[in-house]
Amino acid sequence: MCGVKRTRAEAVLARLDALPYPARMTGMARWARSAGAAERDDVLAELGRGDLYRRGLALHAAVVARHTPAVVALLGDPDPRLRARALSPACELAPDAVAAVLADAPVWLRRRWYRLMRRRGDHGLPDHMIDEVRGRYGDEEAAVLLTACSPATVARLLPEVGHALNRSALARRHPDLAVDDAERTLAALPEGRRATWWEWYCDGLLAAAPARPHRVLDVLERYAPADRLPGNLRRYGVLLAADP
Repeated sequence: MCGVKRTRAEAVLARLDALPYPARMTGMARWARSAGAAERDDVLAELGRGDLYRRGLALHAAVVARHTPAVVALLGDPDPRLRARALSPACELAPDAVAAVLADAPVWLRRRWYRLMRRRGDHGLPDHMIDEVRGRYGDEEAAVLLTACSPATVARLLPEVGHALNRSALARRHPDLAVDDAERTLAALPEGRRATWWEWYCDGLLAAAPARPHRVLDVLERYAPADRLPGNLRRYGVLLAADP
């Protein structure tokens, strides 16, 4: 009696199942690089419909082979760990597809993507999505994404969402814009209201000091309270080093 014929995916798994995990991953990567396009499409599609273990193998192989459809499909996987693993390669392979998925993604995945964009320093997709994010989820979430955007986009939206922005994060990534905003705001405030600004926003300005110490000193000299140095005094060391 003839046995049931294996599918292509089952044949690949049969060669890997007896191996320890590291060797199994190496073998899967080797297969992904050497398989023909039709076989690769077929196997990845079948694994992508399988259990969590098989879907994890599919993602590993798809990333190695730079197989965009499989990676994007797993970005919508029901398992959050797998979705998180698919996010970075999906951003590299298919940024437009990522934008479509993230439009309705859960908040944890959106926040993870915002952090990823800040680390990568890739302004294109954040610039493209910032207005949609703001329209769907409001100023607070747009402010989280804003620090991953280009200087032009930050300058455009800072007056509108700056109230929700982490000023220290802004100063670390865009120190000139942070100092510009502080100068503009303090110049427009009556002198009697400047103390409140320093109480709320001083640490954000001081975060720009490592990159722009002389500009920060200039703001302090012109607008700081006459009777004290505002903010955490331990953060003044970089200013002292720049201009003893």
